[in-house]
Amino acid sequence: MAVAGIAIFMNLIIRKVMYKDELKKDEMVKRIYGMSLDIALYLSIISIGLLTVVLHFLPTLFDVFEVLAILLAVMLVSKIALQIYYTKMKDEIGF
Repeated sequence: MAVAGIAIFMNLIIRKVMYKDELKKDEMVKRIYGMSLDIALYLSIISIGLLTVVLHFLPTLFDVFEVLAILLAVMLVSKIALQIYYTKMKDEIGF
């Protein structure tokens, strides 16, 4: 998990340095990015709540690393899927 965090941070720094002359994002792209992050956060919170309830009644069902892997997968998959979905919706609307 720490390596993934460091890799994402390094990717951010490299993209900032390489693409500093890139065109600025328009408001629709920022809104799509924000909406997908909001829903990914809500899905993560719901997943944490469900895993807490399940682990309360069945404490030997999951290991700590399995729980972290499930939460990480929910966050990443929901973020990517929602980003793709809202981008397609933007294209269909014609923005």
